[in-house]
Amino acid sequence: IREAGGTPVTTPNEFPTTTVVQPLIEAIVDEETVLLAAHDIENTLTQTWVESAGIFSSGELRQFAMTIGGAEARNVTALNVQLGYTLVPLPVIRTGAALDPKGRLQA
Repeated sequence: IREAGGTPVTTPNEFPTTTVVQPLIEAIVDEETVLLAAHDIENTLTQTWVESAGIFSSGELRQFAMTIGGAEARNVTALNVQLGYTLVPLPVIRTGAALDPKGRLQA
């Protein structure tokens, strides 16, 4: 970060924890809600990495983001199997549930 002229972030962003993760954890009551919580988290991560590919300034960073986004999308597919959902529900990945660069939900 410093080499690129930026300022390193040394504190965690509490927004995703308090607005996304904590409410999902509090809603867990059985195996199905564990799977639903994991699905929601993985779906948010997938959309965030896909969205981030459009804001990175180098091809190398965009490729890195899409690699992570692809791995997250596979996790969503695995959870779809466990939840009985369609394996590939959309031909493209939406980004409405992505976190913006400041870690806030866009939608």
